[in-house]
Amino acid sequence: MSLFENYEQHFSSLATDISHKISRIPNLNGDEKKAAIKDCERNLEDVKELIEQMDLEARDAPASTRVGLTKKLNNYNSEYQTLESNLRKSRVALMDSATARTRLLGSDEDYYYTSEDQRARLLENSERIEKSNNRLDDGLRIALETEQVGADIMTNLENDREKIKRSRDRLRGINQDLSKSNRVLQRMYRRAIQHKIVVAIIVLVIIGIIILIIYFSVTKN
Repeated sequence: MSLFENYEQHFSSLATDISHKISRIPNLNGDEKKAAIKDCERNLEDVKELIEQMDLEARDAPASTRVGLTKKLNNYNSEYQTLESNLRKSRVALMDSATARTRLLGSDEDYYYTSEDQRARLLENSERIEKSNNRLDDGLRIALETEQVGADIMTNLENDREKIKRSRDRLRGINQDLSKSNRVLQRMYRRAIQHKIVVAIIVLVIIGIIILIIYFSVTKN
């Protein structure tokens, strides 16, 4: 099972749980209602974070599956917005006239609840920002490590290039030495042939002289 599918399962479970809790909010009162609303808000933050994680996975997915994952992600975003809208509606649904009038007049209890709610939101936003910063730090660290690996690879390639260049220069020198040796051997071979020819001529001359001497000796007698 891929990481995206794990996120999908977690999303479905959370979305079902949030929908069930939202449906109960209009029937609650007082602290119980406040606690249920805060619980749903926290769960919605978790859902939003899951969507962000799925978005990252979809961006990194191969092109062949990226389109399908993007469509799923759009559906999950729509479902998240629907849950968020239903939560807002449930906060004011089925309020009796006294509660509505108290909210309009701005009682101390409502002011305290609003302040607490704002502080909770600020705290949750701070936590979310901190998590995002941590992810950015991790991404930066991975990028720096990747850059270092790339620099090491480039250094190794440069060293290998220098080694290949030196080996090529040595081979060129060896080829030059072999060419010189070949030329020397060719000269020696030609000289040896020349010496053999000279010797053969001298031998022929000597044989000719001997034949002439013998001939003249025979003819005189």
